[in-house]
Amino acid sequence: MTDTSGSEATTGTDVPAPEFEGSFALCLTHDVDRPYKTYQSLFYALGERRLAHLESLLPRVNPYWQFEEIMAIEEHLGVRSAFYFLDGEYLLSRPPREWLSPFYWLEWLGGYDPTAPAIAQVVRALDDGGWEVGLHGSYGTHRDPERLAAEKRKLEAILGHDLQGGRQHYLRLSDPPAETWGQYRDLGLSYDASLGSSTEYGFRHGYDLLAPFEDEFRVFPLTLMEVALENAPSAGDADPEGSSVRVGSDEKDGHRDGSRRGIDVKAAWRECERLLEEAAANEAVMTVLWHPRYFSTEDFPGYRELYRRLIERALSMGAWVGPPGDLYRTIDHDRVSEHDERRDVAGTTGRETGESR
Repeated sequence: MTDTSGSEATTGTDVPAPEFEGSFALCLTHDVDRPYKTYQSLFYALGERRLAHLESLLPRVNPYWQFEEIMAIEEHLGVRSAFYFLDGEYLLSRPPREWLSPFYWLEWLGGYDPTAPAIAQVVRALDDGGWEVGLHGSYGTHRDPERLAAEKRKLEAILGHDLQGGRQHYLRLSDPPAETWGQYRDLGLSYDASLGSSTEYGFRHGYDLLAPFEDEFRVFPLTLMEVALENAPSAGDADPEGSSVRVGSDEKDGHRDGSRRGIDVKAAWRECERLLEEAAANEAVMTVLWHPRYFSTEDFPGYRELYRRLIERALSMGAWVGPPGDLYRTIDHDRVSEHDERRDVAGTTGRETGESR
């Protein structure tokens, strides 16, 4: 797994910022990668020696289908989020040399067709309910504008209106990233939310949105992906220098409080709360990613409650909470932001990524 750091994107010095009411902004996003538990059932059953995982192979049993649960949580809290839908390529549409690749087999086995009746119904229900539906560009589209355009058209045909933004699968960006962002802009998209990491979290690219072309297009840096919380330092292990960036580790202590997926819930919440406090102190835009499958309390215990607590705490701190598309619409592109004087951190990326989440 690699990150997306380097020296390409900039905040710009004469571009307007969002004009939201609140101490900071918390943008909620969900990448819809695998709404069906397929090959994972056998993998987890063998790895954990728990035959209960095989139950998901039965008809109408699917722990990764969490759309209704997420919508219920957010409806109860009075917020909305963005769901980015993926349209992966069929295995045989890939070059023949890749047909035997385990990676592409797993991508295909865990994939879905957004035009399938069940998925299309969810897409429309989210849109009708005020949630944002966005594009989750498939593997390889960070340098394939024709494929990206086709995937965008397919989602827009389901919705009946244009998309506003999205995020690339595996957080993949071109080298330089302006190539991918240029594709987004050329397709009429207003923003991208791919700049980030699955193993590190924090405000690695500054506290504001980025304007790589110094025009109306924006980049929402990813502050936190839920799986990176597996690396949250336990009590006594926190960075003595108080760095806002946490780096992943392969070491496990053999016991985690609350999750078979390797998460220390107490340590994870301390990091979530610390990030919220840092966001409030800097009037930041904080963007988080929770994959729908992580709301499965059986397979990923602890993550659903962390998400709920994150929103509740942000609201109690007076934050604006919602999807990136809604925050983007608060930008007055005809007015220079009053916040430009405090912008001193340029968010950047320097190489193509291959994030594994």
